[in-house]
Amino acid sequence: MKAEEVILRATDGQLTWIQAAEILGRSPPVESSEWRSDTSRLIPVGTNMEPSGRTRQPATLRPMSDDAPKSAFELAMQRLQQKDKEANVGDRPLTDAQKAAIAEVRQVFTAKSAEREILHRAALRKAGTHEEVELLNENLRRDVERLVSDRDRKIGEIRGEASPQDSKEL
Repeated sequence: MKAEEVILRATDGQLTWIQAAEILGRSPPVESSEWRSDTSRLIPVGTNMEPSGRTRQPATLRPMSDDAPKSAFELAMQRLQQKDKEANVGDRPLTDAQKAAIAEVRQVFTAKSAEREILHRAALRKAGTHEEVELLNENLRRDVERLVSDRDRKIGEIRGEASPQDSKEL
């Protein structure tokens, strides 16, 4: 019997894993709850011995905080806030007028983007060759990029930030 067949039978439950190990000429795995494996020797769990024979210092236990564990998103946001504090970036809340203006800019962007998509689909139906389709797709991509940069620039102006294009011009 091939090793592959033995493993398949063991996964199907036709053989136990110990029987499969015996057929393959391997020793069955040692219970991990009783022994800790090392390349040089087996060390009983619960001892503080290193493979070199020296004893390990027991781990120092620190009291856990009362806070619940944080998600990766929360940790990333915490790091960004720390970087903002280090760079002296103020956290200014937006006024209601700014919020309304930003919402309007985003709504206009969504409308223009939808309009471009509709015109693009109509042009695709009329396209006759593969080259025309590629040209139309490239034009749509360029138009959407321009709309996104305009939207971001306008939102930056509303927030009172310098836009990325302004910093390039300096």
